[in-house]
Amino acid sequence: MTKQTLVATRTLEPGIAQITIQRPPVNALNADAIWQLRSAIGTLGDDAENQSIVLTGQGSFFSFGLDVPEILDLTREQFSSFLREFAGLYRDIFACPKPVIAALNGHATAGGCMIAIACDHRVMAQGRAKIGLTGVRFGAGLFAGSSILLRHILGGQQADRVAQLGDVYAANAALEIGLVDVACAAEDVPRHASDLARKYLACDPAALTLIRQTTRAPLLAQIDATEEESLQAFVELWYSPSTRAQVEKIIIRNS
Repeated sequence: MTKQTLVATRTLEPGIAQITIQRPPVNALNADAIWQLRSAIGTLGDDAENQSIVLTGQGSFFSFGLDVPEILDLTREQFSSFLREFAGLYRDIFACPKPVIAALNGHATAGGCMIAIACDHRVMAQGRAKIGLTGVRFGAGLFAGSSILLRHILGGQQADRVAQLGDVYAANAALEIGLVDVACAAEDVPRHASDLARKYLACDPAALTLIRQTTRAPLLAQIDATEEESLQAFVELWYSPSTRAQVEKIIIRNS
C-alpha cells in the first residue's frame, strides 16, 4: 500500500530547496510524517545542488506538533519508539549540513515549536499565528534536546520562562524575546525566508559544512548524552493519570 505524501519537496531557486509539511488541517505529526520529514532533511542535506533549505507548512499552520489523538493508544514501548523518532527529527534538522530556515506561515506549537527552534532562522507571520512550548499546560514534559536548543537560542533565564510557563507568543512578541528572527506580514514570509536562505549561497559549501559541524558538535554531544533519560521521564509523565486525563481531551481543529 502506497503511503500518503505528507511532506513535499521542491527547488525554490538554484541552491535553495523547500520542504513543506502538508498534513491538513493542522500539519500534526504522526509516524509517517516524521519519517518523511527525516528522509527529506537527509536527502536535501546531502545533495550538493542545495546550499540551504526552507522548511514551512501548508495552510494556516506550520505545525500543531505531535498528533496526540493518533498516538493515545500506543503502548509504552511503541510510544517510546515514536518519541525517539521525533527527537531524531529535530536533531537531524539541527545537525543538517545545510542551514535550515523555518518559514512559520502559521501556528508552531509544542512539537511544531521544537522543530522551529532546531532551525537556523525563524521567519514568522504576524496576525493570528502563535509559537510556544505548550506541553506544561497539559501535563507533558520537555525533551532534553529541546531544552538545550532553546537555551542555545534564548539564554538560560528566558529559555526557562518559555519552557516552564508554556505561553504562546504572537510574532512581534516572539521577536522581542528572540524566539524568532523576523516578524512580517503573512504574505511576506516566503520572501524573507528566501532572502535568508540566499545569504548562504555566497559561502563555500565545504567550509560552511565544516564550520557547522565544528560549532554544533558540543551541543549535539549534550543532546546525545541526555536525550534518552529525558524521553523516558516524558513517557512516565505521559502515562500518569493526571496527564492522560488532559491529553485525552485534545481535539485537533482547523483554527
